Amino acid sequence: MKRGRTKGGFLLSVAAILFACLTVAGSAYDLTDQSLLPERILARPNTFLILLVVCAGFFYAGLRALFRWVDRYDRKEMSEPEADGRLRVRWKGWMTATVPLLVCWSPYLILTYPGTIGGMDYFWQILQGGGALPLSNHHPVFGSFVFYGLYHLGYRVNGAAGGVFITCLVQMITMASVMGYCVTVLSEQGLPRWARRVVIAFFCLCPIFPAHAIIAVKDSFFSDAAVMFFFSCFLQVWCERESLRPPVPSRLPCLVL
Repeated sequence: MKRGRTKGGFLLSVAAILFACLTVAGSAYDLTDQSLLPERILARPNTFLILLVVCAGFFYAGLRALFRWVDRYDRKEMSEPEADGRLRVRWKGWMTATVPLLVCWSPYLILTYPGTIGGMDYFWQILQGGGALPLSNHHPVFGSFVFYGLYHLGYRVNGAAGGVFITCLVQMITMASVMGYCVTVLSEQGLPRWARRVVIAFFCLCPIFPAHAIIAVKDSFFSDAAVMFFFSCFLQVWCERESLRPPVPSRLPCLVL
C-alpha cells in the first residue's frame, strides 16, 4: 500500500511539473509572431524559475484535490442494472465528474466576459430563430431556436452582454455535462480508477475544451449532440451484447439530431 502511494505521489509530481513547464513556456509565447521566444526566459531566469516552482506547487495541490473529489463516489464493483434491465447511471457520479470541469473552465469565461462570438453565424442563427430571417439548413434549425431563446433571456437581464454570456454559460454547462456523463457511464461499467482520473484531469486542464465551450457558435452544441449520438450508438451495441437496455439520457441526442 505504501509503495503504491509513493508511486502515485511521484506520478502526480511529474504531471504537476509538466503542466508547470507548459505554463512557463506559454508565458514566453509571442501571440503576434506565433512563436516561442526562449530569450524571454533566458533574460529573467530567476523570475521564470520562481514561476515554475509556484506553478508546480499549484498544479500538484490542484490535481491532488481533484483526485480526492473524483474518488468520493468511486466504487470498485460494477453498478447493478435497474429492475427493468436498463443500464444504471448514478447522478452523484455524474455530478462528481462534471463539477470539476465547470470549476476549471469557469475562469476562461470570467476572463473573456461576456464570452466569445465565433463569427457571423451566431447572429444569423439568432435572426433565423426569431423569425427575422427565413430558416436555412445551413444552420441547425433546433440550434437557431436555442440561440434565439438564450440570447433574449440574457438580454432581458443585462442587454447584449447578458445575451452572449448566458449563451456561453449554457454551452459550457452542456459540454461539461456531456463529458462527465460519458466518463461516468464508462466508470460504472468497470473503467479503472486511474483512467478516470487521467481523463477528467485532461478535460479539466487542456485549454482547448473550455475555449471551444465558451465560443458562441453552432459548433459547440452540435459537437455535444454528435458526441452523445456516437456514444449512444456505442451503448446500444454494448447493451445488446450484455442483454441490457441503454440509459434514458443516451437516447436524447438521437431526438435532437
